[in-house]
Amino acid sequence: MRKSLANRIALDMVKPDTNEDSLEAQTITCLVYVDKLEEGFRRWERGNYVAPGQERKKGARAQFETFVQACPDVPVYHPIVLLVGGDDFYVTCFIDGRHRFSVLRDSGADVIKVGLTRNSVRVAARFGILVELPEELRNIPRRKEHVAYLKAKGLLPKDKEIKPHE
Repeated sequence: MRKSLANRIALDMVKPDTNEDSLEAQTITCLVYVDKLEEGFRRWERGNYVAPGQERKKGARAQFETFVQACPDVPVYHPIVLLVGGDDFYVTCFIDGRHRFSVLRDSGADVIKVGLTRNSVRVAARFGILVELPEELRNIPRRKEHVAYLKAKGLLPKDKEIKPHE
């Protein structure tokens, strides 16, 4: 797959249609850096990580690549990701879509849309994984350290003062 096609597909991904009680429905669609997501993915437990050019579920890569080549204008569901962070490291856990991610990563996509829980968005902001803060989170109160971090990274709107809560 060409890099230009991989980047377009990664940017056009959509949230899965699911019932409102599912994890997918509770995630926030975020644009993230592929290389930063990959860094945490490599830390995931052995057997779940999909190395470049490989697959964990037989036929998953080929099926996605075939679909994308045949229907390049049909939006694809974005991966659902949990980010678990410590003080100086994080782990990327794919709930759904690790092969879609790996195909786009291997094709050279720079950024990708993923679904993150609110806590995962905080981890992503802390470690510089987010390209930008999602629209629906730009005006909610944050803890002091999150506000300071997000301001330093230029991820908060400059025209609004956001007051942290303790």
